This record gives sequence, structure tokens and C-alpha cells, in this order.
Amino acid sequence: MKKNYKKYELEFYGDIYKVIPFKSRYFNNNTLAVILMTDKGEDFADITVNIEFTQANDTMAYIDTNNNKWVEKFLQDNKIAKPTGEYGFSGFCSYPLYEFDLTKLEEFEEN
Repeated sequence: MKKNYKKYELEFYGDIYKVIPFKSRYFNNNTLAVILMTDKGEDFADITVNIEFTQANDTMAYIDTNNNKWVEKFLQDNKIAKPTGEYGFSGFCSYPLYEFDLTKLEEFEEN
């Protein structure tokens, strides 16, 4: 990683990782997508899900609590995002809608 990004500590299965949240957009509906990467530039987790029929706007995204049980605590503890109280549904899963502080997200740039 070339830039001096803000790093957040995340405990995951007993190990501490330094991660950086990046914002992007889903191609089909242009809604907010958020990806965590390690400070070494490796993918860590896609923390949002793309729901076609959405209430999300430019600052909101559905959080993937199905695959990332730890993500809500991480986002709230670091004041990166807060819950709206709304949910989106896909298949048999429900996903909480969060509003992000965009100043805490880095721009995702393809190399």
C-alpha cells in the first residue's frame, strides 16, 4: 500500500489485523460497497451485500452479517457506521442497513 491510510485494529480468531475500509460501488445499481483490506494490500472481507431492491443511498449499505458475524461490532466500535434500524432481505437472510461516515472510508482504486 502506497498511501498513509487510516488503519483499524480487528481481532479475528485470536489474531490482530490492521485493516483499512475502502468504498466502491456495485456495478448494477451504483450503491455503496465496502471492502476491508489488510495494511499489506490483501483482501480481508467484503463487508456489504448487494441487494437489488434497496433503501440504501450514497451513504448507506447492507452489512453482511451472514458471513461476517463480527462486522457490526467492528463498525460501531470504530464509529465507521451506525445502524439505521432497517433491513434488506435476500434468500433466507436479512441484512441490517447501516449509514457510513464516508470520511472513514478510503477510495478504492484499481491498479
